[in-house]
Amino acid sequence: MWHTTARLIRESAFRPDLTAALYRLAAGLPAITLTVDAADALGRPGIAVSFRYDDLRSELVFDRDTYRFLGSRTIATADRTTRTKVPRSSPERAGAEEMRGDREFVVTTRKGTVTDAFAIVTVGLADALPPSAEKVSRVTVPC
Repeated sequence: MWHTTARLIRESAFRPDLTAALYRLAAGLPAITLTVDAADALGRPGIAVSFRYDDLRSELVFDRDTYRFLGSRTIATADRTTRTKVPRSSPERAGAEEMRGDREFVVTTRKGTVTDAFAIVTVGLADALPPSAEKVSRVTVPC
């Protein structure tokens, strides 16, 4: 429920009454905490509604005075090492015998590292959709 609510807040523009309802929903979810010293990706101070999962804390950051949504960030709550195997290119394409086999990438994230963040810089609304393109290409996709 947290991820759906957070996505709606991040990616949608609603009437003020619907936005307020989303804020209330986010604040009322189980395991939600309030972070009073949060900041968005631009460093603007705010308060955050936070949710912890998988050694991460997801925050929705709001202006302290107006409660306007400023952005979000995700922070590591513990040291974490992730291993990912990536297939190498085929020797025929790469032209090298040593390219056989998978490569393993190891990424270590330290506690307190911001792993993802964004900030709302400006918001605008349009009265109508933009005009359609004059030349429209149509492609039939076989199913």
